[in-house]
Amino acid sequence: MRTPAEIQTAFAARIVLDASQRIFMVGIGGAGMSGLARLAQRRDMEVAGSDSTVSDETDRLQSERISVWIGHSEDSVRAFRPDVMVLSDAIPLDSSPEVGAARDLGVPLLRRSQLLGWLLKGMRTIAVTGTH
Repeated sequence: MRTPAEIQTAFAARIVLDASQRIFMVGIGGAGMSGLARLAQRRDMEVAGSDSTVSDETDRLQSERISVWIGHSEDSVRAFRPDVMVLSDAIPLDSSPEVGAARDLGVPLLRRSQLLGWLLKGMRTIAVTGTH
């Protein structure tokens, strides 16, 4: 879980998505992030990301024309040149090579929840939470 200080200092306002076309997602193979990647792609955004390991989900994303780099490296961010980077709260801000590359390139960081809110803006939503 992010601290309020981290949220306030490390992350941009979600309005940056209004002018973004290329999104890089760290942890893209996760259940929540992969779904958001698909939703963003359906909004005609170019989506790519990285994950620590190959999985059925990373394979499915690649078959859907979403670029996935396996392993965490700044090279993937530099190669893709995103407009914005989206992170799950599991990604450490101080040691992630992708976050370091984004900062070097001036790419704004967003939380997964910010992308979700932006994608659902103006829609009626029913959500179920609390399961694991």
